[in-house]
Amino acid sequence: MPESDDLWSGVQVIAKIYRIGDDEVPIKVDGITFSDESDLKNKQSKINVKQHYYQEIKYDDDGNKSEIVFKPAS
Repeated sequence: MPESDDLWSGVQVIAKIYRIGDDEVPIKVDGITFSDESDLKNKQSKINVKQHYYQEIKYDDDGNKSEIVFKPAS
């Protein structure tokens, strides 16, 4: 379930991935996981900049952020 009804554009999602070190957790976009800068270089072209996405933040059992997921909005 999306965390909010706010939609992210593909460009905003890419900008979030550029700041991947800020959150220090993997970011998954439409099933593609980005964990570091090399993933950004190698996989960025697979993100549809015209698509809109919902953001979901996943937490581990201790309540720490474990993953950020962007799912395409239908």
